[in-house]
Amino acid sequence: MHANAAPRPLRVLSFIEGTSLTGPLKSLLEVVSRMRGGAKAPAPLLHTIVTTRRSHAAETDAFIEAVEAADVPLELLLERRPFDPEVVRSLSAVIDALMPDIIESHNFKCHAIVWVALRRLHRPLRPAWIAFHHGYTRESWKVRAYQQFDRLTLPRADKVVTVCAAFARDLARSGLRRERLAVVPNAMGELQPPEPAAAAALRASLGIAPAELVILAVGRLSAEKGHADLLAAFDLATPRSRPESVRLVIVGDGIERGRLVGRARHLEGRVLFVGHQADTWPWFGIADLFVLPSHSEGSPMALLEAMCSRLPIAATCVGGVPEMVENEVSALLVPGRSPRALAAAIRRLLDEPALRSKLADSAFERARRHSPARRCAALLALYREAAQRHDGGPA
Repeated sequence: MHANAAPRPLRVLSFIEGTSLTGPLKSLLEVVSRMRGGAKAPAPLLHTIVTTRRSHAAETDAFIEAVEAADVPLELLLERRPFDPEVVRSLSAVIDALMPDIIESHNFKCHAIVWVALRRLHRPLRPAWIAFHHGYTRESWKVRAYQQFDRLTLPRADKVVTVCAAFARDLARSGLRRERLAVVPNAMGELQPPEPAAAAALRASLGIAPAELVILAVGRLSAEKGHADLLAAFDLATPRSRPESVRLVIVGDGIERGRLVGRARHLEGRVLFVGHQADTWPWFGIADLFVLPSHSEGSPMALLEAMCSRLPIAATCVGGVPEMVENEVSALLVPGRSPRALAAAIRRLLDEPALRSKLADSAFERARRHSPARRCAALLALYREAAQRHDGGPA
């Protein structure tokens, strides 16, 4: 190749599952859009996304629509049942056809399928494998059992990328070699503030008066997200003499919804469950403060959105949260699983407007550390290292 010739584009295959626009998919599409070929791109990149679909699934959904809107090539693998061996054969065929330099997998099931698919290939064809670890959920015993596959698969990856130092320490304690671990936090691009008129209309549609304060929580309704603690804290923190002065709006859906709605029944309409929202950003425009009550977190996109929207934050000091915000400087951090401590933090924010303003401004400034450009640079370095050092496939 001529010394001044453009470098050959890196070919990356991303295996990720889902039907909605999740945090991992948002981050992936942000990286792809910034690193695709072009004069202003940091590096030429040919990216293809691979996912699975059941035969009875709808022809399109929020996941597919988001990938198509980003103009990223998409390969759909037919899955007849969970862990269908045909998916492994289909993925192997896609790898053979596209011959990527790198294959990356997202979540425990994808890790397992990639590991088996790579073992089916002849060694010269094997791409480097980067496994992305986003943390674990406790949605069901089946999911928790499946997550144990990571103990078998992650040590076989050439590199394991996780979103916070806390997760990296956990993975190292589980036996992963530290030199194979990399920490790359999630990122949030610059967002236009929600329009005040649109925010006022959204509040009105929910029956929230202009004078009422709104506490916002955004996240999947799963046990590890701590919404039961949030309901207890909200009950303790809000003034019983004027219960109508504060509302709690919970954005998200999940397996815990029925139980949480039952626990909130005595709060007499002060808690609004608005379900899954394809675009969560407008909801930050109606809020006066944001609460993250999780038992476990990595680098939560909802927290980044709250930081970018200049909302004061009360959050549990778990996982990667203290790597993103500092207690008493850019948020109020409390121990996880402590509704009383969370209630005290919420009460302080409700009672002290000056504190709300100080924390919100500081969080907004810290959000700049989580720029997409920084995340892209870190991932590009990992891509290049994996492609250059790869010796024919994982062990």
